Amino acid sequence: MKKFAKMSLVAAVAVAGLTNVSASSLEEAVKNTDISGKVYVEFIADDNGVVGGSTATTTDLDFDITFSSKVNDNITSIVRLQADAAPAEGAVSTNQNADIDNIYFNYAKNNLSVDFGRWEMATPLTDGNQAEGVRASYKMDMVTLGGGYAISNETTNGDLGFVSAMATVGPVNLEAWYVAFSTDTQATAVDAGKTTTLVASTTFENVNLSARYADTDFNTVGTENGSTLKLTASTTISNVGVHATYLTTDEAGSSYNEDASAANGYELSQLDLAELSANAADSTLWAVGATLPVNTVTYALDYATLSEDITNTEATEIRLRGTHKMSPNFTIMATYSMYEEEDSAGATTVENDSSRIDFKYTF
Repeated sequence: MKKFAKMSLVAAVAVAGLTNVSASSLEEAVKNTDISGKVYVEFIADDNGVVGGSTATTTDLDFDITFSSKVNDNITSIVRLQADAAPAEGAVSTNQNADIDNIYFNYAKNNLSVDFGRWEMATPLTDGNQAEGVRASYKMDMVTLGGGYAISNETTNGDLGFVSAMATVGPVNLEAWYVAFSTDTQATAVDAGKTTTLVASTTFENVNLSARYADTDFNTVGTENGSTLKLTASTTISNVGVHATYLTTDEAGSSYNEDASAANGYELSQLDLAELSANAADSTLWAVGATLPVNTVTYALDYATLSEDITNTEATEIRLRGTHKMSPNFTIMATYSMYEEEDSAGATTVENDSSRIDFKYTF
């Protein structure tokens, strides 16, 4: 018993010494680390007016935290932890584990920036998916050149490469992107193809204008190219913000989008570009909206209609939204959305009213 007590005392002293060393090291590390992230909670209720008027509820939970640590004069370490869950009504509730979705080093010197590790694919046709590899950008005068190569990614079972160029010519901002995914040979293959995107935007008489054209050469033999043309405009009139979008796709289909919210696509709360068909073939979308800030609350009204000429089907959504900024880092947003689909005879085939309220804290 005495020997155990002596060993415990020795161990305690050793642990105390180690703790002091670790605390000192951690303190030094924190001095060079920026921490940011968000906590997000959303409650959703969907009322289906066609199939028996049933209501389905979902809770959307999202958390992420990013540690950006300065290693030396040129190297920064970036690590992001995230946890997502969307349990439906009646499901067994479980604790969510946080995983690492971004982990890479950034090398920055003068006009050169290089990332190597696991990073987000920030291209016009992706939104949130990660890739493992190297990407770089270099600024020179009015032009910024970019490129990257990844040996694996979350979109397809294969590698990918991309190049980009951004420039400002007078009042016009220009972008050109080429993103190529390798052929996916797995049973669950995704054909992301090779996509070229051209973008031009400017501001004229207080009106923001943008034109975006994307064309995808799919890898599957015999599959025709898909293309998308997207035009947007926005301005502010007497404190009221107004915006409009026009989008049209080729008869064979749209250009490839990893997610509906990608820059080359379109998404409201329930309506998105692929709502009527998987490849959005021969589709036309019109959308208009307005926002009005009143003190700490911003009210918004949006309307979108999507039609597909092949099957003569149509979808519409009307969305009402109010966003209360309680403090600079905390917002409460309430959304009510009415969505409807009609077949070629004009009969309603889908009808869904969605009520949502979400809380978001950023740091």
